[in-house]
Amino acid sequence: MSRVGSFARTVGLSLVLGGCLLASVRERESMAPPPTLMAAKVHASSAAPVLPIVMLRTARDELGLDDASRANVAMIVHEAEFKSHVIVHARAAFLEILAQSVEEGRVDEVEVAIFSDQVSWAMEESSRPLRAAMLQLYDALTEEQRALLVQKMAEKTALWAPTWAASREHRWLSGFERGDLADFGGDLVRTGRGWADKSAANVRKNLPRLDPAARRALAASLRIGHFE
Repeated sequence: MSRVGSFARTVGLSLVLGGCLLASVRERESMAPPPTLMAAKVHASSAAPVLPIVMLRTARDELGLDDASRANVAMIVHEAEFKSHVIVHARAAFLEILAQSVEEGRVDEVEVAIFSDQVSWAMEESSRPLRAAMLQLYDALTEEQRALLVQKMAEKTALWAPTWAASREHRWLSGFERGDLADFGGDLVRTGRGWADKSAANVRKNLPRLDPAARRALAASLRIGHFE
């Protein structure tokens, strides 16, 4: 099958799965620890969240906002999720390519590169509306609420960082309290690229030692987003 045909096929499948995968993304950003199955161990790096979305949901759910404030923040969250849906579909397509590679017992490096680029593109495409949502959130919170939100996010990212093998500080995250979103778009793209690169690297490393049953289990886990 041609690269174009493969791309169309996989993106089409990702659109069908989009609703299910959006639920999976929300679930796997809940900080639940990874399962101990080999398939999950292979893909632990895929736990990398979309930080702005996590931060928005944390503000909505964990700051003890009054009803009016929570409703306002909930609207910001809803709009940000809708405008960044391309990330969900790009990740779904990328994971489908990895699942196919696992089933075939070899990684198709050309297709992995193509769909990894699509993840980066989706992150870049979503950076402007997500940045706007973060500024809306800044205006919606009090100084004390911003400080509490930054503290809560620091606790979450400390747990996630080893999974990402992250080496960069998320400067916009620590600067949110001051309204400083420095390097927001660049950080989002790097995080997406790192997620894709580390996920593919883990499959390359572990695929040769997986028996057929383990390959089937890993492919299935990739397709439903249940890998952490």
